[in-house]
Amino acid sequence: MTRAVLDRTGALQLVRNMIRLRNDLEPLLGKGGTFRLWRLRESRQQRFDRLNNAWGAHCEVLLKRYKWLMNEIHSSLAPGAPASSRDAYFRAWWRKVQNDLPGLTTAGEFSACLWTAVATASGHLEGDAAFLPAAALKPKFMLRQFVDEMTDSEASVSLKILAYSPLTVDAEYPFADAMELTEIVYEACLSLHDAVRRFETSLPAMTAGALDLTGLGDPVTIVRRYSSWLFVS
Repeated sequence: MTRAVLDRTGALQLVRNMIRLRNDLEPLLGKGGTFRLWRLRESRQQRFDRLNNAWGAHCEVLLKRYKWLMNEIHSSLAPGAPASSRDAYFRAWWRKVQNDLPGLTTAGEFSACLWTAVATASGHLEGDAAFLPAAALKPKFMLRQFVDEMTDSEASVSLKILAYSPLTVDAEYPFADAMELTEIVYEACLSLHDAVRRFETSLPAMTAGALDLTGLGDPVTIVRRYSSWLFVS
């Protein structure tokens, strides 16, 4: 799978691929083993290198996808945290993620896994007062996986730009006035809600309890709730 294809692949599918890669890699970590048809095509070392490179490529895509969000989380933390510099915090977070990702059994667990690393890297418990500003970003963090699942690709791109990137509105929507931007956000939030609802029965596990869909019965209420999650300041 090429890097261009990986860049277009949703986060949940990326993690499904990684679980399959992990399952294929595990038998190669020991010695010997029974004959497998793949040995007619490549050696054990060749297979290991190919699968390991594919795992690394998937990790790079996930890393890129969450990097700006991690910058936002770091900025919310009080100065003087154990990993005080942005780079140090990011490295601590990614070390924890790399340690825990191979243990996942379903793709639905990955956002909770990544969020656990957010708290661990900060040196705080989730309930600590110093972590509360970062905790306010938890719904936004959990929504990122569903942005990739939106059926409206234009709305998905809009949210990636407006909520999950350093790109500015002026640069990306230079000719849009306030009314047009409001309409873009309105439609995008409704589309995102449709994507989230497809996973409603699995939400507690997929979001570590961060998303409450109670009372979302009309479009205006839906947009207000999602806007508060996505554009929290």
